[in-house]
Amino acid sequence: MEDCLREVIQTRRVTLEEAVRLGMYDPEHYLHQSKPPTYVEIPKWRHALISFPHPLLKRGLCILDTPGLNALGSEPELTLNMLPSSQAVLFVLAADAGVTRTDLEMWQNHIKGFHSSRKRGLMVVLNKIDTLWDDLKDEGSINQSIEDQRNSTAKILGISRSAIFPVSAQKGLLAKVKDDQPLLDKSALQQLENYLSRDILNSRQEIIQDTVTAEISQMLENTRGVVTHKLNGIKKQLEELRQLSGKSQDVIEHMMARTRDEQAEYMRNVNSFQASRKVLKEQANVLRDALDLKKLEKSISQTRHKMSGNWTTPGLKTNMRSLFDEMRGNMQVVVEQSEQARKLIRSIYRRFQNDHGFTLVQPKMFSIMRYRVELELLYQEAEIFRKSPVTTMTEKHFVVKRFFIAMVSRARDIFFQSRQEVDNWLKTALEPLAFQIQEHKNQMERRLQDLQKVSRSRDTLESRIIELQEQYNAVAKQLTILRNMYNNLNNSRPLVEAERTAPRLISNSQVS
Repeated sequence: MEDCLREVIQTRRVTLEEAVRLGMYDPEHYLHQSKPPTYVEIPKWRHALISFPHPLLKRGLCILDTPGLNALGSEPELTLNMLPSSQAVLFVLAADAGVTRTDLEMWQNHIKGFHSSRKRGLMVVLNKIDTLWDDLKDEGSINQSIEDQRNSTAKILGISRSAIFPVSAQKGLLAKVKDDQPLLDKSALQQLENYLSRDILNSRQEIIQDTVTAEISQMLENTRGVVTHKLNGIKKQLEELRQLSGKSQDVIEHMMARTRDEQAEYMRNVNSFQASRKVLKEQANVLRDALDLKKLEKSISQTRHKMSGNWTTPGLKTNMRSLFDEMRGNMQVVVEQSEQARKLIRSIYRRFQNDHGFTLVQPKMFSIMRYRVELELLYQEAEIFRKSPVTTMTEKHFVVKRFFIAMVSRARDIFFQSRQEVDNWLKTALEPLAFQIQEHKNQMERRLQDLQKVSRSRDTLESRIIELQEQYNAVAKQLTILRNMYNNLNNSRPLVEAERTAPRLISNSQVS
């Protein structure tokens, strides 16, 4: 392992022109030099995969240790594509330097969006607090200096002070190697480890539970609605058949005629339902057209081609703005059309609930707002990138590359995910109602068949009542089971720390 790691850190000397061509030299980062160097030392390896045998990694833990900000500016795909899918981010700063200009740019351009969309999972580590330890100062003064740096960092980044952890990673490692508990306490490393192993994992469990509960609760609610409607239909059939005992043939004929009229009226409403489905399909086509990934790819390709042909920075920036304006316009169409579709779906459900006494079932609804907010946050990041002086001074090829990797690829993901969710929503939005419509139609047909049988022979009446009573009891039992499942699911809570095995941190004896 040591040989592999030593190989990866190898460097080589190249000319300044070669370093610029490879994107490994940016004059902005060397303002202290009086003149550009003739040769530049660059990493020998740009990308390497090393297998590290560790049980946590085998169980699915994925850690991305980003390079320094200089390398990140040249190879943003190493980091930026991973940020949206990460469950936790540790933003490491130097305690003696605080938030530098490059740190703040990284925060504003890339990390801030993660922070805006997550309640937890973002930590700022003020590393190297040991540089603030001073033998000439008492412990109180040293701690106050660290707290001042912590408060200043929280104010600059606009986050809670509790999410900032001053630590000394080097002293923490040294304390573990030497089994020095006082030094380990002073390094404050265990506080960060405890936060990672408890709070972050707790929040992950809560997120998973909320997601699963919401999905299954919706399914249970819809199923309960269907079963309740079926139970009411059986009850109505039972009441009708019990009322027929001792009734004349004329009464039975009258009930049959009334049932046929209800059936005809119901079928007219079913035809109206099919017409509403067609209207919804038309709106769905408009929605899908606004989220058409092929059109988006074509627009992206055209913008890339224009940017590659532009020789001026203002031209590049205009193309950047135009692409995002077009994407924002498409997203606004989705907002308007999805709202119309939501209203249409609600009206369809309400009509059958009011006219035919259907059990209230809440249709599954789609909200584009989450994706719209993500696109707006990305638009703001793109504006910062577009107006940044660094963008103006950077060679055109790398500006185009960074823009499409860091910004456009994320916009593409937003449209892809929203298109998938829209498709799933439109496929399933009317399914619960369609099932109820079919079940109601079957019940009406069974009612008519029962009346016809009773009209021909009164002997079938009692046997049919017994049969329906058995069906009623079985369906009522199903409904009770569904209610219990729903209550148990929504009254459950995440396991507390004492109820589950916490992840095991590396002990002192394992460090060698």
